[in-house]
Amino acid sequence: MRLDSLTIRRVRNLSEVKITPNPKVNIIYGENAAGKTALLESIYLLSKARSFRTAHIKEVIQHQHKELTVSGQINTRENKTVSTGLRKSSKETEIRYNGERVKAVSEQAKNVVVQTANSDNTRLLTGSPKDRRKWIDWALFHVEHDYLQIWHSYHHALRHRNALLRRPAKEEEYYVWENIMANTAKDLKERWQKYLGCLQQYYQQTADQHICVGVTFTAKKDKYKNEDFLKHLQLARRSDIKAGFTQQGPHKADFEFKLDGKHVSTIFSRGQVKLFVVLLSIAQAKLLKNEKETSPILLVDDLTAELDKKTVNMLLKLLYKEQMQLFITVTDQREISKANTDTALFHVEQGKVKRC
Repeated sequence: MRLDSLTIRRVRNLSEVKITPNPKVNIIYGENAAGKTALLESIYLLSKARSFRTAHIKEVIQHQHKELTVSGQINTRENKTVSTGLRKSSKETEIRYNGERVKAVSEQAKNVVVQTANSDNTRLLTGSPKDRRKWIDWALFHVEHDYLQIWHSYHHALRHRNALLRRPAKEEEYYVWENIMANTAKDLKERWQKYLGCLQQYYQQTADQHICVGVTFTAKKDKYKNEDFLKHLQLARRSDIKAGFTQQGPHKADFEFKLDGKHVSTIFSRGQVKLFVVLLSIAQAKLLKNEKETSPILLVDDLTAELDKKTVNMLLKLLYKEQMQLFITVTDQREISKANTDTALFHVEQGKVKRC
């Protein structure tokens, strides 16, 4: 998959930008606050219909305007060229793909597959369990074709059980939703374990002999056994009624990243955290490419920040090797080496983007 053309209007300080990206490597450079990250953010918007920097779209839409638009030409894995576009305001989102209106954002995320490596990814280590659940949900959404359906089934049943907890309800009312929760919870956990095991293999191959090699990925153990979740829900009902919500289950799951039995967030420096999340993003992209024959568009923001030159060159070698379409931002293009002749250089200055 690759992006053959990109048009951006009213995304932060990018009033109107039209570029023709290189099929392989695109290096975007410029001073801080010039609009480099906004360009990557626009590609992310085209896929996810949301920003990776903020939950508030008003912050993304250019000042004194009511909506933004992003559009482009996508070359699909079937080697077909398809037009796609997004129009978004604080009240409405309209997505079109191949001339048809896209009803669900999840559908567009599969139409335009994007993998990011940016400061937002550090939440995997420093953020809340919710951040880690969102990460694995996104990954499995792309890897397992029916994962989203199972996820929705569990959360649909969870919402109904929570509603029952807040009013007088009969035993049989709980029974229906608790059975669905128990069955889907087991399925979700099995898929998490399978995916984490597969991703860890790709990660170890990617990290190779670097200091970050040896990190293990696991789902944190529940207070109950998988096969006892239905029994747990029944026994915990009185406590859950008092709390007003279901206190245990996949919706409260967490995932651990450890090195020699210690959480990497407690032993890694800021530079090592940055290195880890970039290596993990590359591994995840390789998994999609090799296991699902889906080559994502890889967005790497501020690559050289907090990393020494040797580490940056090592990461560039890994990135270039995978032959995915890359968009890499830096403040100074001299900080990184080009892959080869298949590299486009874009200079961003005060919201203007010029190909060099």
